[in-house]
Amino acid sequence: MNTKVMAVKPAKPAKPELPIPGRLPPANGTTILAAITLGLIAIGPLFLGDFASFVGARIAVTAIVGLSIVVVTGYTGQLSLMPYTFVGLGVFVAAHAITSWDWPFWFAAMLAAALSVPLSLLVGLVSVRLRGFYFAIATLTFASAMGATLFSWDFFTGGQKGLQVDRPVLGPIDLTSDRAFYLLTLVTVLALVWMVMGLRESRIGRAMTSVRENEIAAATMGVNVMKTKLVAFVVSGMIATVGGVFQGMLLQQVTRTPYQTPFVETLGVTLVILVVVGGMRSAWGPFIGAALIYVQLEVFRTALFLQYFIAAITAAAFIFVLLKLPGGVAGLIKHEAAQVRAAPLKNGIRVAIIILANVAVFYLIWELSQ
Repeated sequence: MNTKVMAVKPAKPAKPELPIPGRLPPANGTTILAAITLGLIAIGPLFLGDFASFVGARIAVTAIVGLSIVVVTGYTGQLSLMPYTFVGLGVFVAAHAITSWDWPFWFAAMLAAALSVPLSLLVGLVSVRLRGFYFAIATLTFASAMGATLFSWDFFTGGQKGLQVDRPVLGPIDLTSDRAFYLLTLVTVLALVWMVMGLRESRIGRAMTSVRENEIAAATMGVNVMKTKLVAFVVSGMIATVGGVFQGMLLQQVTRTPYQTPFVETLGVTLVILVVVGGMRSAWGPFIGAALIYVQLEVFRTALFLQYFIAAITAAAFIFVLLKLPGGVAGLIKHEAAQVRAAPLKNGIRVAIIILANVAVFYLIWELSQ
């Protein structure tokens, strides 16, 4: 008796549904309200005049440079204190390329970013083998060395007089006004935020996170720790250099003093404090930190005695964030948004009262300072 064995083909496993990259969040009421609020805040300076647009551009430029801290410190756990060395590189490369060589703006920005790579590799190959405090000291030493060499070169920096940086004209669009330049800076920084947020979700971004949490465990899982740190440092340097290009166009007249000792070290530490207050591990953290600092400085500019209080409050806020809010103000906003979604009426009223109270105190202090 012949028995035929029927071969049964195994069923094909169902393909897992993959998330759509860049998919927008659900269009619920809270998301729509948050998007409208952020949009109004972003375009607000365009309707408040040239001075407000200049302040907005200053915040956006600082946020670009702050994104470099988010990548190298927030994502990877390396404390770099030389971001303004890369900013200075972008400033003077843009000055030569745009004003002296008559290059288009975007070509000048790409040239500056490309020239930051050799410097990043040079510093990174020496520094990434160090950890924590020693890495910070190494970057601080390189910042001082660059201030005493490259930024003391008269041909590169224009000597004591400095150099002029012209704002771009893109075809028929004239970006020389403060409002137009703010719009260009805002679009650029939003694009960089999108890229930094995408970097975190990428393969190299996950490797950076694992290195930050535990280098030994990351190496055990097959992550090349040194390569990951080096990539983070190079990306960070490129972002800071692009920020330098915009910094030069914002000021239009640049000198070498801010990129030499002791100013370059002070600016680097100040930037780290700003980003920590805003949110070290969030791409929106530099925005929040820069807005908190610069809005206060500009509003209370005429009240010199309040400048010292602002500095003291900033220092106290830095200590408070380190102790109580490891996610910074961005983490606090995210937590409160989750609370509002959970109980819109109760928590929404509470958050609205807190915001109005802060605005009232801010306005009262401003009136007293006039």
